[in-house]
Order: sequence, then structure tokens, then C-alpha cells
Amino acid sequence: MRIAVVIATFVSALIFPWYLTAILALCGAFFEPLLPLGVGLFLDALYYPHAAGVASGTALGSFVTVLAYLVRAQVRERLA
Repeated sequence: MRIAVVIATFVSALIFPWYLTAILALCGAFFEPLLPLGVGLFLDALYYPHAAGVASGTALGSFVTVLAYLVRAQVRERLA
């Protein structure tokens, strides 16, 4: 299941609009916390406009990755 979510997220970056890819990355962050960061790097590598000063996909991906790690830590602490 995890690998299917990862593959679907990266394929959706090529086929679907960005918001569907973002939703898949958010859902996949429950299984793989580094998935949003990887997708953000992938999207910036494909579509990064050189006129923009910030790589927004990487910035948002790193923010969601940190949030995913914090949520996972809280869930593990409550379950233990």
C-alpha cells in the first residue's frame, strides 16, 4: 500500500493539477513522512520558474514533512 501511494503521488505530479498532487502527498504523509518533501523537490525540478525567488514546492514540502513528523511522534506517544 505504501509504495502504491508513493508511486501514485509522483505520477499524479505529471498528469493531474497541482492541488490533486498536494492532496495525495498529504494523504501519503501518514505512511511516508518524507513524501511531501520528495514531491516538492520533484515538482520544483520539473516546473521551477527561474524568475521566482523561492522554490515553493520544496518549501511547502519541507513544512508538511515537519508537520507529519510531529503528528507521528504525538500519535506514537499516545499509543505507547
